[in-house]
Amino acid sequence: MRLLWLLLPDDAFLALTCVGVGLGLIVGLVRPRVGLSILGMAILSVMMAPFIEAFISGLPAWVGLLLLIAVSFVIVRSLFALLIGREATSHMVGHLAAVSVMFVLMLPFRIMAALFRALLRGER
Repeated sequence: MRLLWLLLPDDAFLALTCVGVGLGLIVGLVRPRVGLSILGMAILSVMMAPFIEAFISGLPAWVGLLLLIAVSFVIVRSLFALLIGREATSHMVGHLAAVSVMFVLMLPFRIMAALFRALLRGER
């Protein structure tokens, strides 16, 4: 669900948020305090967008690339949470993190093994 909010343009985001909160208040699914806080966050996010854009455009290119990679991971994780569920996604991310750490820890040994193999093949 979070992914859908990220993909909406600012105008549609604010209008749909107001309509959704109003409908939730009418039906009784949302308490007035929660509804006002949701509307406040929506308005604040629309008001802060130019400042955040100016801040991000002032960053070096490599920091922008790191932010792009981080946002991409968040979007991919949200897609998987939508498709297979939150708990399965958490399990998948934990497994991928463990495999990544194991790869990083084994990388120096694999490089050394490749160098030794190359040295042994060169002596023949």
